[in-house]
Parts: sequence; C-alpha cells; structure tokens
Amino acid sequence: MTLYPSTVTEGTSRYIYVISPYVLLQGLELLGSRKSGIHITSETGGFVTVRGCAIHDVFLVPQDNAQGIFIEGGKEIVVQDCHIYDIFNVHSANSMTLCKTIDSLFEDNHNHDIHADNGINDKDGGHGNEHRGNVSYDCDQTGIMIMGQAEHHDVQVHDNLIYGCRDGIGVGLHESGVYGTRVHHNTVLDSLNLQFAQSTTVWNCVFQSGGKLACTVEGKFNVQGVGLKLEKAEDTVFLARRTVFSASDPAAFIFGDRAKTNPVGLDTFARATHSSELLCTKVEFENAEKHDYRIKLTPELRKLAGDGDYLGAHESVLKLAAAGCPMRSRDNAAKRISDGKK
Repeated sequence: MTLYPSTVTEGTSRYIYVISPYVLLQGLELLGSRKSGIHITSETGGFVTVRGCAIHDVFLVPQDNAQGIFIEGGKEIVVQDCHIYDIFNVHSANSMTLCKTIDSLFEDNHNHDIHADNGINDKDGGHGNEHRGNVSYDCDQTGIMIMGQAEHHDVQVHDNLIYGCRDGIGVGLHESGVYGTRVHHNTVLDSLNLQFAQSTTVWNCVFQSGGKLACTVEGKFNVQGVGLKLEKAEDTVFLARRTVFSASDPAAFIFGDRAKTNPVGLDTFARATHSSELLCTKVEFENAEKHDYRIKLTPELRKLAGDGDYLGAHESVLKLAAAGCPMRSRDNAAKRISDGKK
C-alpha cells in the first residue's frame, strides 16, 4: 500500500500520527510528507510496531527537524525491516529520531541519503534500547548516534553496517551524559566518536576511517601530562577489546579535551583507556565496490576475533547489504541474528 499526503501545503507537518498503544503499521509506503512520515506520541506509552515500511522524500523548512519516523516517547517499540531514505532538511534530518524511548528494538532497517544529520538518532533520556542489523550509509553526519541531551542509559549497538557518513557511530555529544553504551560486532567504514560519554565498552568491531581520525574519546578528563596517563581509575570512560581501527594517519586517536590534546598512536591510546587486543591495520573486504563488506580474515584477524566468535557485523547482515537490502518476506522475516555476546 502506498500512501500520499492529502495536502502538501505549508500547514502539513506529518502523515501518520499514532496516539494509541498496541498499534501495528506494516507494509506501507509513505512519501512526500512534511516533518515526519510516522509520528508516535508519548501518549501511547509505547507498544507500537512499525515493520516493512518504506518512508522517503520527507522534507521540511529549516526551523525544525525532519525524520522518517519520530518517536516522542514510550517503551517496547519495535521498528523492523523499514527502508528510510531521502530525508531532506537544512537544519536537521534523521531517518529516525527517538526521544525518551525505553526498552525498544530497532532492527534490520535500511537507512540512506539522510541530508543534514544522522541515520538513527537515539536521544534525550532513553534507556535499554537495542540497535542491531541496521544498514546505514550516505548520512551527512553520523550513521547511528546515541545522544545525551538528557541522561541516557544502557543502549546496545551491534551487528550494524555503516559507511559513507562523517562519523560511523557517535555516543554522547552533550554534557548531560550517555552511560553504559555497549558497541560490539559492527562493521563501520567511518570513525567512532565519543563526547562526554561514560562507561562505553567496545568489542569485536571494525572501524575503517577514510579520514585522519579513527576514534575520538572526548571530555574533560583528569589526565596527567602528555603521556595521557589517567590519575584515577574512576576516570576511565572507555574500554575496547578485540577491535580493529584504521585511518589515513597513524596518530589516529584522541583521548581528552580535543582543543588541548594532540592525536596519538594506538599504543598510547590503549594505555590511556586500559584497552587491549586492539589492532591498527587496514582490513580487506570481499568486494567493497559492490558493498560486500565481508572481511577477508587473515590469521591475525581470526585470532583477534576469539574462539567461536566473529569480527564485525554478522555475516547475514553483510550478505543482505551486498544483495541491496531487499525487503524481507514472510518466509525470512523470522530469521534474525541473536543479540550477540555480552
């Protein structure tokens, strides 16, 4: 089913407006909306599922945000198998904007051509959300952003493929704080950027940045001297294991106040953050030109991944991306990846 806005005059703001819980929106195509394709209000309390919908050509004047899906608040919301693209705005545009969203799942979505901001923007006081199996690319800012304009807790980001964005994954940004974010098993052809984020853990990821920086962990930390040695253990805000980084410059890492700290190499960065089992090397993919980002595993990379584990996003996600992210059918919709290793 394809739905068009009944009017696209200046007063038109959004198309589907959900105000009740226990709603299923499935198999819809929404195009040409102003501000949002789907708006889920906080009055619902949550318990809304959006599945298999195509939302595109959403646009707005610069004074507000545009997004394919806007969630104002609620818990146990599920967005699966949606194709969201061509979201336009000069000021801010996201495929999804999630405010005060709790214990919700965003899975196997295909987001691209987001003109002004982020693929997914999870923000402002949520907790317990999970972002897995998503493919995000060609976003002007960040592929997946966990933003803390209010305290944000315990979000999991895993088994996603991200490329063609300014930053691949972002955590924090505002000083209200993002706490306890778990980032694992992602394949990212961009950088990792943390600002004012606390207790972030990263494992079994691949970050291959085309720019000078592979990872930035920014904040006003209590750092001693040019060696970046932390004065107190409680100042540790970032911990990485079994992860591969790469950038155009060997000094590809920042830890501390970005305005006062020069980029450093991997060894110095690892010591400062108490991280281990990290590599700084360029990873080869099966066929990057055709967006087949399955890793060509060397003995070194196999060892890094760990026994019975894997490096980067799950193969099922990468195969789906290489096939052009076709919409799921009833036959394969139940075949999901697990939530990975904790």
